[in-house]
Amino acid sequence: MFELFDTTDQLNYWKQRYCNSEYERCARHQSMCAGEQPPAHLLPSGRLLRLG
Repeated sequence: MFELFDTTDQLNYWKQRYCNSEYERCARHQSMCAGEQPPAHLLPSGRLLRLG
């Protein structure tokens, strides 16, 4: 997912919101805990990032 962002500010928002605080609410974390590989465009909020 991280390589899909074009600015550090965008990436820092998601990292601060989910990776550094509420990781148990992160859809990517939940997917990995269930033994699944999350799609690259899955945001921590559970929404899919529009590509293209």
